[in-house]
Amino acid sequence: MIQMEPGLADHLQIRAAGMRYSGSCRAVTNRISASQAALLSAIATRGITGALKDEHASVRVWSVSENGEVRLHEAAAAPVTRILLGGWTVTYDQHVQQELVELRARNLPHETGGVLLGISDASRRSIHIARALPQPADSEGSVARFERGVAGLQAAVSVAAEASLHQVRYVGEWHSHPVGSTTRPSTIDLQQLCWLTDELESEGLPALMAIAGDDGAVTLMLGGRQLSSPPQAQESAA
Repeated sequence: MIQMEPGLADHLQIRAAGMRYSGSCRAVTNRISASQAALLSAIATRGITGALKDEHASVRVWSVSENGEVRLHEAAAAPVTRILLGGWTVTYDQHVQQELVELRARNLPHETGGVLLGISDASRRSIHIARALPQPADSEGSVARFERGVAGLQAAVSVAAEASLHQVRYVGEWHSHPVGSTTRPSTIDLQQLCWLTDELESEGLPALMAIAGDDGAVTLMLGGRQLSSPPQAQESAA
């Protein structure tokens, strides 16, 4: 929601100077007044009470402005697809899948693509895909090929990272296949996966690629020399 909702773009930004309270990673906090703590506690209490009475899952984010105005951003929780590939767990929700469907449809009959943003955890061997960015303006696509450009890409990734306190980052690439084609990887796709492996393995992460096709089908591929099995691909559909 922070990535998608303009009103939440600065929700996690610390306006005052941070204070380090220990030597551990991310051990930075900030001071808030007792009245602010009481207000936030009351909001959380009411939110939990209301959620227990509701049979439907949802995501709710409250924010308090400088003048005390409380704003609520709410979205229905989306089903999550969880896939095990080479000893890693890759997850994405239905919102991401719909994002891929819409970006693909917007550029048909040509192929399109972009980068994947998400949260990776090497210790838990997990990757959660949070967003699929649209193709950069200097990309080139046809009914038979796609070459992703770079115009504005670094800035877009940086904005997403900063909005999430650098929890969301680049995790891989995605592209589409034309109408009537399967989402099985081509030789060029496998070559790109090898290139991604070389780029990401220095960070202890496998290479992730998603291919979007007809009827909401999405094939995920994971490649890396440290995987518990050879590079794999698995398809899911809406």
